[in-house]
Amino acid sequence: MTQFRVLPMRYGDAYLLRGPRGGYLVDGGGPEEGLAAQLADRRTRGLRAAVCSLPTPGRLCGLLELMEVQYPVAEYWLPEGLASLPAAAARFDGDWAGWRRQILSTEPDTAEPAALAEREPCFGTVRGALREGWPGDSRLRGAAMLVALALTGCLDAALAVHMAHLASDMGNETGTIRFLGRALAELAGRMRPVPDASATARAVIRLLEVAGWRMLSGGDPADLVMVCGRLLLALSARPGQSESGPLLRNLALAAMAAAQLDRVNARVRFFRPLPWLEGRLVPRHPMKCLNGTEVPPLAGLPDAASPAEMVRRVRRMADPDSALVFVYGEAGCGALLCSGTRLMFLDRGDSIRLDRPSVVTAPRCGSATAERAYPFIVSDHPGRNVWVRGFLPPTRKVASSFEAQQTKICLNNCRTLAMQEVLLVFEGGHWNREAGGDCVYG
Repeated sequence: MTQFRVLPMRYGDAYLLRGPRGGYLVDGGGPEEGLAAQLADRRTRGLRAAVCSLPTPGRLCGLLELMEVQYPVAEYWLPEGLASLPAAAARFDGDWAGWRRQILSTEPDTAEPAALAEREPCFGTVRGALREGWPGDSRLRGAAMLVALALTGCLDAALAVHMAHLASDMGNETGTIRFLGRALAELAGRMRPVPDASATARAVIRLLEVAGWRMLSGGDPADLVMVCGRLLLALSARPGQSESGPLLRNLALAAMAAAQLDRVNARVRFFRPLPWLEGRLVPRHPMKCLNGTEVPPLAGLPDAASPAEMVRRVRRMADPDSALVFVYGEAGCGALLCSGTRLMFLDRGDSIRLDRPSVVTAPRCGSATAERAYPFIVSDHPGRNVWVRGFLPPTRKVASSFEAQQTKICLNNCRTLAMQEVLLVFEGGHWNREAGGDCVYG
């Protein structure tokens, strides 16, 4: 028997497949959704693989929670950018003024202190180690450097100078902890005036007020990176961050992932998105990645990363059209997991053929922006397929091609704004619905 669940996430997507060869989680939903508790409530004692199709808050944060609580996961499958971006940050060439101009999209400011324009020899001792491998302490310093890049891009110029100097001293654990402690204090100070800050941000602020940042700075560096990352995520969503917000968000997510990967016990596999149809079977798993290939995590890194190179990597990491697409097939049924993409890797003449009754997570969650994707999905059993939508704000328009599908289910009832878990069970050659309502646009 095979089960397919759409877990009830208020923000983001999380799809749980359980079949004869074990459980697979594709995406983990947003922050503070309690993914580990949800899995435990559904008697999921372990996962063969937890997959992130695109490193955005609505897909990656739940997986970071699983890593943090050491949930029993045999393998994590992650986009390659979550490995290469921290490693590139460890090789940042120290051009802090150039970085600020890139992230703020401004011309050089003659009023900025001259010290900011001086190149600091950041992480010079790490670069040699990275050429031979990636020891855990270098990965952690790369995570701390991502926090530094985020901070120097959102602080005023004078304070950015000070943070850049602290970042240049992160050649050992003491320097890294000293920087992260100060970064945590600065971030908490910026979040304090915000009345609608997240629960995590408010808890950190209260802790800082009681203990002070010096006490926190003596903690575990990975924990400090995680707290800084959560505060950066909250900061990136604040009004007035429309330009730099996506960059701050991506830097925060990559830093948090690097901090967790530094101590996770599971096997980690990295997949590089490709702009064409690939369709490679993941060895020893009933899954194919249609537009990606497994790669070594540090392939093709430059010896020194310039500000322009860093910005390019940060923006590319969460490009929706680079979302990984997976197809599952076993025991006479299948699933196509493509909710984060418009299938832009497919050209005229290409198609994704579903040769068995399948659950299809609607491209871009069935929104109108994914209209071009539907003709590329061809099925031998269109009447026995089930199309599902995960999280989707009710203000978005729905693709007419999604409305035309015979059987479709939504996680959210867009008329009543009620959330309903979706559970499908494959028995007798059909997907039988155990929970979830019809799409209101049906």
